[in-house]
Amino acid sequence: MSFALRCILKEARYVQIFSVQQQRYLKRWLAPTLKAMYKRKERHEYLYGPIPIPKRSAFLEWNFGSEVFAFGKRLGEQFDDNLLRQAFTQADYLHKISEEQKNLGLENPDSVLVSSNEELAREGRELISQYVFGFLRHTLKKLPEEGVRSIHDKLLGDEMLAHISKNLGTKDIILTAEHEPSEGTYSKVFCAIVAALSRSSTADRTGGFIRDFVLAQLAENSLAEFYIPEKPWATLEALCPGVEARLANAEGHGTIMAAYRVAVFNKDKLFLGEGFGETVKVAKNLASVDALNKMFEIHDARSPLPLGPNECPKIEEIGLKMNNPNPAINELTPNIVRLG
Repeated sequence: MSFALRCILKEARYVQIFSVQQQRYLKRWLAPTLKAMYKRKERHEYLYGPIPIPKRSAFLEWNFGSEVFAFGKRLGEQFDDNLLRQAFTQADYLHKISEEQKNLGLENPDSVLVSSNEELAREGRELISQYVFGFLRHTLKKLPEEGVRSIHDKLLGDEMLAHISKNLGTKDIILTAEHEPSEGTYSKVFCAIVAALSRSSTADRTGGFIRDFVLAQLAENSLAEFYIPEKPWATLEALCPGVEARLANAEGHGTIMAAYRVAVFNKDKLFLGEGFGETVKVAKNLASVDALNKMFEIHDARSPLPLGPNECPKIEEIGLKMNNPNPAINELTPNIVRLG
């Protein structure tokens, strides 16, 4: 045996062997316990109905003033504390508190109540409406006024404003008699917040707030989905005389899987748009819509809207367009229609 091998065997006697064992970080009782709790919950809901979700204000550590203060800091805006508190206070909540105080025998229950957000909500909705109108008219100059109003109405709908309000974290701060705030309540509170910011800060800050939270919804949705012209083929014929529709392709004729492709050309045989549908009529209308979207510059291939802080039009430029509507479809003439 060589000298090197004897040295290795000698040192091996002092080497300690460590064994690695797998360790469970979840106890064995956890899964059976969760299953039992879930079955009890299902049985309770089957016998007595769904378990109501407790309101956040019912917890012991709830503090309305701290929540309102933190809300303003999260948004990075400077709010007047009293105005922000008023923005979160619904009229039905004040009525509920008034009735409870009357039942307790208080002589002047209304003297301790703050104002509701009714006035702030109306003011805020008007501010949002004016800014959205001014931005759309300034940015989408080729879009008829009907399209501007359609996009405006969808942005200021209760569903859209409620979606924005929920994502801002207003659910647990709203003072309302409703156990789960409705879309109308969420929408009203958001409008009141805009008005509170307008009274507490400058017009530029308010415009930036509306741009960042309301107009930013246009980046997540296609403009073509916000506005679909009525009678698209008749509208296209009126705006572009001599337009022609051609059947480009047809598959599955006479079956439930029929598909037709129609292309639209102008009088100079230039391609304007195309559409697909289960019938030739449907495909023709969709092709007309595609051509109109390109004409109005609201198609998906258009350049992004200037929603950045350095790209967005200034408040002075938007103000000039607030009360200066775009031409309506009836006012447009073929001489000014230019297809890109």
